[in-house]
Amino acid sequence: MLASIEECSRSLLDNDLAVLPTETVYGLAANALSISAVKKVYDLKGRPKQNPLIIHVLDSTWADKIAVPNHLFRKLADRFWPGPLTLILRSKAIVPKITTGGLNTVALRSPSCEPFRKCLDQTRLYLAAPSANLSNRISPTCFRHVISNFGAKTPPAFDGGATRYGIESTVLDISSKKIQLLRYGPIGLTEIEEFLDQPIFSHNLSVKEKLRSPGTSMVHYSPVTPLMVYKSFQNLQSSSNLSKSVIILPNKLLKIRGNTKNVIYLSENGNSQDISKNLFAAFHEADRKNSKEIKCCLLDLKDDLCLAINDRIKRAGTIID
Repeated sequence: MLASIEECSRSLLDNDLAVLPTETVYGLAANALSISAVKKVYDLKGRPKQNPLIIHVLDSTWADKIAVPNHLFRKLADRFWPGPLTLILRSKAIVPKITTGGLNTVALRSPSCEPFRKCLDQTRLYLAAPSANLSNRISPTCFRHVISNFGAKTPPAFDGGATRYGIESTVLDISSKKIQLLRYGPIGLTEIEEFLDQPIFSHNLSVKEKLRSPGTSMVHYSPVTPLMVYKSFQNLQSSSNLSKSVIILPNKLLKIRGNTKNVIYLSENGNSQDISKNLFAAFHEADRKNSKEIKCCLLDLKDDLCLAINDRIKRAGTIID
């Protein structure tokens, strides 16, 4: 349960698990190069074995041992690391297939969160760290969310408070000549394209395609309570059973007719960074209200972060036409 960074480090060095905060969400960490340690991650989460894990490193020099870096990797790492950008490269044989989901590529990220970085520095381990929650459930953005998922089975866990971004990292595949965005996240497509001065293919994962990145399954981030997702606030407002539902709204400027009791607001005025930080926490809060359903709406696409937020909302619920 609650532990210091030193206790978490010892657990990881003993080939066991630990829960660590990152700037995105809390991660369930294990030695990425240990088959037995990674297996514990999959078993505790109930995670499908074909779903690859992201390996967390202290800096870009760590990549040489486990991956085949290229010029794009060096350029992007110098600009965006440490931070919420995951880069996919060709993998070296030292990385177990259980860690890569059976792929010949490996996903790497250097987190900016100081407790996680301290653990990397103390252990000198390559740490796989998917979100510290049961598979396909809501990602944890604070210590309490982790405990609500794992209960008495929670490994040593460091409480780092609420995470900064509240959604998972952007994932960019640079393992081939065709650069592909596999998952929207805090670092937007526009920012990356402007930095590289070239267009990037924005990947749309089909149901039948093999997963090449965490967080891209069609159903993910889901509350236990059924979540109904409306394409606009107007559509949500026109729906039935509003008084019997928990309503999640983007900002306090929006008002639901006849229902103020069970409304959760993601921000004061629609700031996308606030909405991102509060999204999963709102899902957790709505779940605790034990209603028959949760209703929310997609955001207007005013910036790239709204794309990432909408991506999480769509995967968490059922789209209502």
